Amino acid sequence: MISTAGLSLFLRQTIGAFHSTGAVCPSSPFLARAMVAPLRERAGGRRLRVLEAGPGTGVFSRQILAHLRRGDELDMVELNPRFAQWLREWTDGLDKRGPEARVHEQDILRFQSDARYDAVICGLPFNNFSPALVDSIFQRFADLTRPGADIVFFQYLGIRRLKGAFVGREERERLREVGRVIDGWIAKHGRGVERVWLNVPPAGAFRLKK
Repeated sequence: MISTAGLSLFLRQTIGAFHSTGAVCPSSPFLARAMVAPLRERAGGRRLRVLEAGPGTGVFSRQILAHLRRGDELDMVELNPRFAQWLREWTDGLDKRGPEARVHEQDILRFQSDARYDAVICGLPFNNFSPALVDSIFQRFADLTRPGADIVFFQYLGIRRLKGAFVGREERERLREVGRVIDGWIAKHGRGVERVWLNVPPAGAFRLKK
């Protein structure tokens, strides 16, 4: 559950930096649980490395860490400096006997890692980006993960069609092309979607398998 201070920060950044925030309300606990479904399926005692792209105020991060153990690792990549600072302050207060959590104030396309990840949890607002950027982000996830890794992202249900009714032709075409890019990745790597109606707006947690 997001704190009052976290909600206040989220709302300020939504107003001031909507392009990179892309949401009108923090994600619900129900969506957060759907996003981390692959982490509940870990086999045996194998250590996990998880990458989170666009963690914001950490709604998904808290659920991720709840499913990680000592020796596991979580790298959170957040471009917004206010969110990154919030996450650093939060992780500084975590129990050091638990999984290792690191915050990287960086563009996900520039993020580098020596080892590959077992899962990616993505909270980035794809509908705010260009089609080429969306495709590049998915390709970066593929480059950063090991074979068989899960990549989970969410979309608000029906939002592109709804937005398309209120924007001009050029913006409508951009939204359509973003949808085509995402649908292409789903067609090649999709492993299902969990629809979450108890979220504002309702959303789907989409799962890809590398």
